[in-house]
Amino acid sequence: FLQGAAGDVIDRGFKDFGQDRSRYILHMGTQLGLTVLRALLPLAPAPAALDFATRTVQLPRRLDIAEKIAALEAEERGLVGSLRGCPLDFQTFLPLFLDYRLRGEWPLAHRDQYLAEERADSGTLREMDSINRANLRKYLDNLATMEKLARLADRKATFAFHQALNAGKTEVEAEVNALRVGDFVLLTTPTEMLTEVALGIKAASPFPLTFIHGYCNGYLHYGAPESDYPRDGYEVTECMLAPGWRAVHDRAAHAVLGELRERFSPPRQGFSGGKPAQERQ
Repeated sequence: FLQGAAGDVIDRGFKDFGQDRSRYILHMGTQLGLTVLRALLPLAPAPAALDFATRTVQLPRRLDIAEKIAALEAEERGLVGSLRGCPLDFQTFLPLFLDYRLRGEWPLAHRDQYLAEERADSGTLREMDSINRANLRKYLDNLATMEKLARLADRKATFAFHQALNAGKTEVEAEVNALRVGDFVLLTTPTEMLTEVALGIKAASPFPLTFIHGYCNGYLHYGAPESDYPRDGYEVTECMLAPGWRAVHDRAAHAVLGELRERFSPPRQGFSGGKPAQERQ
């Protein structure tokens, strides 16, 4: 089972922690299975010549990881400095939070007590409401800050892992292969390639039936497009390659596909399959 360039593909319900994710995954699997069956039914065996081309290239490693870690540490110090003392702990926060979310205008007592205080011109309950709401906001702000700190710690650890992988090295070897079976071509890459990069290779391929197999003959972690790097998302954090990797990899991919195209003979009459894009045009 070839996943292709699935580096940024996942079911849309993967963040629905309170729901049964299987309903999304089951639907996707069913659609995939039905599509495969529809494609298989009209197919028939036919002669198919084999061909193969390969290139080994040196992809640039990231050299900016130390700066990325330093920036995260600066952000971390700022977040730690924003934390403020709060008289609440989780045990006291949770019931108080639920009271103020569920009991509307009268969170601490029955509304008659609030009204009685107002008639007596006494605002003890309202004063406590003001204090409690301020403490709840402070606790929630601290909680959000701690969540950010936890995510920063994960990113720092991931960067440190890739920094150790790249220590003292500027390039990493990558094998790019192309296997042709008739007019079907499978291009392999050791990267966990993101879909945008794969679509670019497929669009430039002289073969309309070009497919990509990632994580092959080694594993170089995520292979993201250059435009993703400034966004600092997950894929470019979990990444050992410099942005220039794609240009080097694309040249190798185009070279092996071009080599196969030069040796390609059109299918014999009766072969059911597509033709290279140049012949179709």
